[in-house]
Amino acid sequence: MDPSFSSIVPGFFQNVKKAHPGATAHILVLTVPRTANPRGGSHLSSQGTIIARVYTSGAQLPLDGVPVTFTRRLPDGRKQLLALLFTNSSGMTPPLAVETPDRAESLSPGAAAPPFAVVDILVEAPGYKKVEATAVQVFPGVETIQLMQLIPLPTLGTDRGAVIYQPEPPQNL
Repeated sequence: MDPSFSSIVPGFFQNVKKAHPGATAHILVLTVPRTANPRGGSHLSSQGTIIARVYTSGAQLPLDGVPVTFTRRLPDGRKQLLALLFTNSSGMTPPLAVETPDRAESLSPGAAAPPFAVVDILVEAPGYKKVEATAVQVFPGVETIQLMQLIPLPTLGTDRGAVIYQPEPPQNL
């Protein structure tokens, strides 16, 4: 688990799984006050949604009851928890509404800020390598689905490294 996040909520994931073994579609959403646009300027005024689809193997077998953490990075480098959601029997989290810049801010070339919000996604499940997708782009009025493939831990050896999906380069809009 990311040390900056675990220091905010120590042992949280282990406690949730103990309290809800085999949980399906349980939702824990922490509401945070609306703040100024982290890129400067006005408040974020539109919304997009994001869903994580968690699966294993090339056959894309869905994983049920897996905790998925959605965060965003604040201007000072700290992470802000947006939500902790659990996957259902299809391996999908419920849609999470994310504040995004208004579409009107992206209509003219050379806009100061990109027309999307950026979200990080962390998935940790027993028996699998930790998977993180960083800088996932969420556009206003669009449902983003991020695929998260979990790789089983080897039965022998000590390879317990994380899998990190690198962000796609920002679109030149």
